[in-house]
Amino acid sequence: MDIRWTDAAPVNDANTATNWAYTVVDVRAALDRGVRRWGVQPFAGIDNLFDERYNGSVTVNAAGGRYYGPSAGRSFYVGLRVGAGM
Repeated sequence: MDIRWTDAAPVNDANTATNWAYTVVDVRAALDRGVRRWGVQPFAGIDNLFDERYNGSVTVNAAGGRYYGPSAGRSFYVGLRVGAGM
């Protein structure tokens, strides 16, 4: 599990616009298995578990007040890691 908390911060020199505080939680689970000399690790995870709205990027002092770049919502992934001597 990965928990990231970011506090509110001003995004311009005049301190008239602020990026709000947010918390994002990611989870991942994996299973380690060996097949002869090979290691096999299937895994699955969820990024942004609680579908938190937050800014993925901020451009300080951006022209026209375009300070904020959106982030991705909740996303799921699965994979398989294979290697010798894992």
